[in-house]
Amino acid sequence: LNRYNVFYRDPYDRLVSAYKDKVLRNDGAYIRQEQVCPASMYNHPPAPLLTFPQFVSCVINQASSEVKNLTQFGAGENLDSHWKPQTLLCNFCVTDFNIIGHLEHMDDDVSCAVRQLGMKSAATPHVNMSPSNHSISHWYNQLNSTLRLRLSELYSHDFRLLQYSDKAPTDDGM
Repeated sequence: LNRYNVFYRDPYDRLVSAYKDKVLRNDGAYIRQEQVCPASMYNHPPAPLLTFPQFVSCVINQASSEVKNLTQFGAGENLDSHWKPQTLLCNFCVTDFNIIGHLEHMDDDVSCAVRQLGMKSAATPHVNMSPSNHSISHWYNQLNSTLRLRLSELYSHDFRLLQYSDKAPTDDGM
């Protein structure tokens, strides 16, 4: 009997994490190597290679290059797996998942999975955690309303199917 479990993360948190890891870390080596954005967009030191709004613009532009309606299922198929909509990474129609968990309450979801598998409880170590020196709203406060709207469109299926709020986490709640 095959058992499949999958864990998802809030799309807004995931995008900030990808930005921190792939743009800010190692002077943007990943972004340069994968040619995510046109080199003409890159900033000169000491500024970061791309600001968060520039990075979001690149993601939106890439996704828009194949479809104009970002709410269409499949929009973002051409994106890097680190910021591709999560609903495009796992085929819900083919795979019968036993547990669809959320990273935000992973300990509880893993405990449930362990019980279903008839195993003894296991600790879930937190690895690959990025230091959080800014709140998530710090990053989304930098985006204008158009970029926020386009992001909510791009990740609309993630928000709906994975039960996350589509409201960008900003200080003003917009």
